[in-house]
Parts: sequence; structure tokens; C-alpha cells
Amino acid sequence: MSTYSKTEGYFKNHILPFFGEKKLAKINVAMCEQFAIGLSKKLKYFHHIVNYASDVMETAFRLGDIHKNPFKFARIPKEVPHTQNDNYIEVADFKKLLQVLPELDYKKQCLLRLLMYTGMRKGELLVLTWSDVDFDNGQLSIHSAYSFSKHNRGKNVGLTKGKISHIIPLDPTTLEMLKTWEELQFRQLKQLGLPRKSDNEQIIFNNTVNKYLKTSSPNDYLTEAIDKANIKYVTVHGLRHTHVTHLLEAEADFFGIKDRVGHSKKENTTHMFYSHATNKIKQNTLQCLLDYYKEFDIN
Repeated sequence: MSTYSKTEGYFKNHILPFFGEKKLAKINVAMCEQFAIGLSKKLKYFHHIVNYASDVMETAFRLGDIHKNPFKFARIPKEVPHTQNDNYIEVADFKKLLQVLPELDYKKQCLLRLLMYTGMRKGELLVLTWSDVDFDNGQLSIHSAYSFSKHNRGKNVGLTKGKISHIIPLDPTTLEMLKTWEELQFRQLKQLGLPRKSDNEQIIFNNTVNKYLKTSSPNDYLTEAIDKANIKYVTVHGLRHTHVTHLLEAEADFFGIKDRVGHSKKENTTHMFYSHATNKIKQNTLQCLLDYYKEFDIN
């Protein structure tokens, strides 16, 4: 639904103001070029908006309402080439970031450590409950995500991106920090006069009224830590990029990496039905990362 809201904004703010009052049959190549040129002067990346407008015309053509899609013949200005995104942290700076975590309050420490050592998405983190943590087997279950949209009608928790549910092993230090936070959270809730809910309802990273954190909170925590570490700024999603990059540098099993971060499988028979991320693959994937960090005295 967040994607729906963003797309709705493209139409409301760009496409409909230009084409909204025009009859389909009257829209010509020159108009399409004028539309694209106007966007290029306002936006660095605009081709996706042009493509949405073209999709409408293509649908009209397919249904027989017009004889051609004029966008197919329009000369669209080129976008500035997308540069390689460096939204990730090198190992040396990753170590610096870990070293300043104890300067934050414990909830922030624990939240950032979990993001740094799992590469999970922010929306997945926000909805975690204590029933998702298997302390006995050292595993974390990821199956839901928070995504705010005015179209959600208050139901902001749904399936993960790609509708992928997965279970991943956690390193001992992260598990120990979660256990400590669980005990500390219970005391804090008691001080606030709030009940500790059942494991399948109690959010791990709650706000002061024991509800979901704001979606901006993890970014705020990360910015605070980055400022203390005096390293380059990355987003929370950059921690996901970092996790995957470090796993690749550690030469972890590629299928194990995909499973760990919840990327979908390729749609071919062999991959879909005969490849499985066994517990051994999952553990080996994590161990590759921990061994890699050990080389840099990171734990």
C-alpha cells in the first residue's frame, strides 16, 4: 500500500495536472514530449513517471480506444545516469559504529545491533514480538512488516516485501543483548504502569505507551550513533546493504545470503523445488560473517 500511495502521488502531482483534462484521442506525440521535457526540468529521475503515463495510453490502445500510444514515438530526454549507490559501511567504520553503541541507551543499542547483524528491513524490525525470538535455538523468525499508508485503514502490519517468511540464526552476542533487553523492558514497563503483554503480542522495540515505534525512530538512533562514531552517513536500509556486502566479502554461500535477507527465489523448477536453505547452510552463512569480522577484531 505504500507503493500505491507513492504511485497515486505521481498521478496527482504530475500526470493529471498535465493530461487530466485532455481527451485520449487528442493526446499526440508533441504533448508527450512536452510533458517529459517539463518533468526533466523539475526532477533528476523522471522516467518512471513518464512510464506510468505511457502505461495509461498503452491500456487505451489495447482496449481499442486509440489507434496508437503516442509515447512510443516521443523523444524522451535522457535521465542523469544512476551512479553506484555507496549506501553501505566499510568494515573499519562498521567497527567504529559498534564501538559507540554502548554510549546509547540499551534499547537503541540492541535495535541497531540487530539491524547490523541481520540486515533485516526496518519494517520487519518494527513489528517483531518476543515470540519471534527462539532463545533456546538462537533463531529469529521474520514474517511480518510495518508499512504505513493512508489506504491501510489502520492495518499497517502485513506480509514482508516479497511475501517471504524466513527464520535466521543469530550470533551469541546479539542473543545475549536481546535477553538483557527483555528483562530491562519488563522493568521499564512496570515503572510506566503498563502491563507486559504475552510473548506473541509484546513488541520488542516499543514506544513509551507500549506501541509501535515511529518509522523514523531507527533512523534517528542510527544518526545519533553515526555522529558519535564520526563516520559517513548511511540510512537504516544502508545497514541492509552493508550486511549483504560483508557476507559477500566473507564468501558466504550465495543461496544462504539470499535466504538470510529474505530475497525471493528465482522462478525455475530446480531452484523452487530442490534448493532449500537447510539449518546447516543458515549456520554456515552466519559463521562466515562472524569469522570475517573476527579478522578485524569485531564481535
